[in-house]
Amino acid sequence: MLTSLYRSTATTSIRFSRSQTTPSLIRYHCVLSNTRFKPQITALRPFHSTSRPLQSSLSSRISQRVWYRKDGTSRSKVRGAIYTLIGSVAVLTGIAALEVMEDLQELVLQLAAMLQVQRVDFEEYSTIDFSDYRQTTQYFESLAKPFLITAQYSDEASVALFFKHVLEMDDATAAVVKERIHSCMKATAEQVHELLRGIGDEPLDSFQDITRLMREALLEVATDMMVETDDRLAALLKVFKDKDDSGKPPPSKGRGYELIG
Repeated sequence: MLTSLYRSTATTSIRFSRSQTTPSLIRYHCVLSNTRFKPQITALRPFHSTSRPLQSSLSSRISQRVWYRKDGTSRSKVRGAIYTLIGSVAVLTGIAALEVMEDLQELVLQLAAMLQVQRVDFEEYSTIDFSDYRQTTQYFESLAKPFLITAQYSDEASVALFFKHVLEMDDATAAVVKERIHSCMKATAEQVHELLRGIGDEPLDSFQDITRLMREALLEVATDMMVETDDRLAALLKVFKDKDDSGKPPPSKGRGYELIG
């Protein structure tokens, strides 16, 4: 950019400078003599930007907006504190809303699972010969699937693998264990049937009792078998065991644990 042009008796000088928006400012002193153009750098001054760094963090920007005006002057500390309080309340409200939504989603899934358990009980219970180990196992699996899969505690492949181990127990070497597992599954199916028949004005209480019965039965079966179940289902069973031991609600789904054994 041409900024000035002046003449002297000895030489003609032209002074150039770059725009102030460029990263640096370089001044040139050019001498015109005998039609020869000889540019010479006479000064080099770094350009210091006054704009905010591009990599400034979000928290820093928010803090600047809260405590300082656009012109850089300080805001009232009382007003800044009010803005901070409003922002904190908004964040906490958002977190609480997310937790409520998650709880509602889990409740809806559990209710959907219980409706499926009711259907299984209504359609299949009277057709099962509970003296037969295979039929009892298959019916118990039908009860467990809604509880485990629909409620999103586990997946279908893990549940299928678990009950495959239950069905394939060796009669010769595990007769006592097999009898104990058979008795557990049969008793649980009968208790679930009675609870579903007695649902009255407070179905949620019955659903909670059914959930507790199924959880305890699955833990007992897995412990008696001492099998290395699929990692995902083993994690779920470990969650149930921790809940029974502590009396507290189970942690979030999907957390990894060691195999039961």
